[in-house]
Amino acid sequence: MKKLEKYALRSLLFLLCVCFAACRSSKHATKETEKEVITSQTAIVSRVNDNRQTAKGIRAKLSLSLTAAGRSASVGGSIKMKRDEIIQLSLTAFGLLEIGRMEMTPQYLLIQDRVNKQYMRAYWDDVPTLKQAGISFQTFQAIFWNELFVPGKTYSPSDKDFSTLRLDDSFRLTPADGEQRDMNVQFLVQTANYLIGQTDVSSPKARDVALICRYDNWAELEHKNFPTSLKLTIQGGTKQYVADMNLSRLQADEQMGNITTNVSANYKQVTLDDIMKVLTGKQ
Repeated sequence: MKKLEKYALRSLLFLLCVCFAACRSSKHATKETEKEVITSQTAIVSRVNDNRQTAKGIRAKLSLSLTAAGRSASVGGSIKMKRDEIIQLSLTAFGLLEIGRMEMTPQYLLIQDRVNKQYMRAYWDDVPTLKQAGISFQTFQAIFWNELFVPGKTYSPSDKDFSTLRLDDSFRLTPADGEQRDMNVQFLVQTANYLIGQTDVSSPKARDVALICRYDNWAELEHKNFPTSLKLTIQGGTKQYVADMNLSRLQADEQMGNITTNVSANYKQVTLDDIMKVLTGKQ
């Protein structure tokens, strides 16, 4: 049981680390030389948006592999997403026992450790680094749904929102208003099919951290393409965290009801500081 407890908590804490490390992200090292000119190209964003899912809900089985500080772990589970309402990851051990959940809504981020009966709830506006960087539920929704987004905006972007640079086998899209913000993003869009192959989140205020999400293995969902492989990499100084998510039994769910977690009164609420102490081995 002790081994299971440590396994469960480390898995949940790693996911939390991935989420909160994003708020300190720095510019990814794909910066082009000064001689290259970024120009606007019409219709590219429209072509990418054509692949946006129209389904209100998506569910799938989840296989998650985690690597951090020379250690690795794998868990099973499921993922459920309801547009503009929730992203929920349920983690299981041995294919049967739910050991915890990570849940994001427009209001909060919730981590529930079901083995040790404890939880952490953080409201987006109450985390200064997230608020300052413009990281919100909409940011993670766009990343998990494989969609374009503009920092601080909630609408579906159009061609006028981006500048585009043609690379060898992809287009690099960056917000057209430049980098005068706390959070920058860039997208690598495959020229062959206009699918987003990679999303980078960055900040001009930090120089040693990068959040990168790479997509692969697209499957048909509601006559659109959806990636079944997502690889999240957080580079923080000399430390690297990697989460490989592989989806199976992908399906649209238009009838998905309210799936938000009601935390039992028997669970102990812990703080972000408590969580980070366990993650860093100081507790």
